Amino acid sequence: MRKTIPGIIVASILASVFAASAADPSLIDAVRRRDQRLVAALLKTKVDVNIRRGDGSTALSWAVFQGESAIAEMLLQAGANVNTRTDDGESPVSLAAANGDPKLIGLFLEAGGDPNGVKWDGESVLMTAVGAKCLECVRLLIAKGATVDGTDADAGQTALMWAAADGFAAAVDLLIRSGASVNKASKGGFTPLVFAAIQNDAQSIRLLQSAGAQVDAKLPNGLTPLAVAISYGNVTAASALIDAGADPAVNAGRSGYTPLHMAAAAGSLDLVRTLIARHVDLNARSAPAAGGAANAPDRLPTLGEATPLLLAAQNNRVDVMRELIHAGANPALKASDGTTLLAAAASSGQLEAVQCAYEFDNDVKVKITGGGRAGAARAGRTGANSQAPAGGETLVSLAVAAAHRGVPEQRICDTLRWLAAKGAPLNEVRRAFGGSAGSTALSLASQGGYTEIAGVLQKLIEGSTAKPE
Repeated sequence: MRKTIPGIIVASILASVFAASAADPSLIDAVRRRDQRLVAALLKTKVDVNIRRGDGSTALSWAVFQGESAIAEMLLQAGANVNTRTDDGESPVSLAAANGDPKLIGLFLEAGGDPNGVKWDGESVLMTAVGAKCLECVRLLIAKGATVDGTDADAGQTALMWAAADGFAAAVDLLIRSGASVNKASKGGFTPLVFAAIQNDAQSIRLLQSAGAQVDAKLPNGLTPLAVAISYGNVTAASALIDAGADPAVNAGRSGYTPLHMAAAAGSLDLVRTLIARHVDLNARSAPAAGGAANAPDRLPTLGEATPLLLAAQNNRVDVMRELIHAGANPALKASDGTTLLAAAASSGQLEAVQCAYEFDNDVKVKITGGGRAGAARAGRTGANSQAPAGGETLVSLAVAAAHRGVPEQRICDTLRWLAAKGAPLNEVRRAFGGSAGSTALSLASQGGYTEIAGVLQKLIEGSTAKPE
């Protein structure tokens, strides 16, 4: 993403506001004191108007920095150099741009000010004006020859990228009409369209697309602008990108997620409806899971070949689950490790998702092996009712593991009670991706310090007739 726009002046100048000394040149000191009468008197004595302090600041730079336009004009008329820069490259023009002062910028440019001045990090005056959201400043700089496609040294970003990142659609329009490249990418691979997607700025998206922006250009990680918009939950931007021709079914990076996968996992119901209306594949599969790697306890299990419906269940997106099933998503499809709809819902730890999934998948004794074994993968692709090898994760152990991700213990306890009432196994030995051989859901809760869950589980087990395998 674009960097934060630096402060108007360097730290050394700011610090000197609070550390004035008798050694300061009297003209600069008068400007710092905002004493217009004293400045006028000193100028009549033919004082050196361009005298500089140790940090490179001049009376003019101080006047502009403090927003003292009248003093700045007096200094300019007395011969102040409009291109003298401070040690970090701040010129009177850049300081006026940072203040969003088109009057001073106009005066400085007419006096020979450089419209292409840059600071130490390569930030141009044009970028500074965009950051200040001063459209007239941008217009004046371009009219005087500012390079519209100049990049900063730090991130390789252009003024158009800054405008898109700020949601400054008027500047986006002006820069495009002035010849700015709509497909130029930063060092990180971000185009102006990606910045507009992050900002959720539909107007800028439409302007960029009309000017030829590539709506499906991928970042180095494989994400498209549409995928970026969805990852930020920006429904307005996502819808604008789809309207602009973005492929609503393109896979996003190594995960293989389509926009529908991402919208379903995020619970973006409006976007899910938009994608359904575009007739995307409701049962699209994500990429296969990486073999052998265990999931961190504070993360949801990575489901290989997952459908959008499975991700919605795993993330407790009940309204999305119902919307997808109503539209034709197949609730019988499994992930490559055999994860069923009900198992995905159990891993959320949330009763609402479990109850919704149970309406379409009532196998409470299912076990999930993990690791993406071939047999389970075949079952996942076909939806066949084949059992995974004994000793895997149960619905109860999946629900308990949700405590690692911050799901409140009370909510997990409600889920456990409901599953127990439906006959779900409570104390089976686990030999899968979530724990070592010989562990149970109860030991998982006890070792994790989840005392409320452990207490409820203990009572449920004691009250049941089921025996551990």
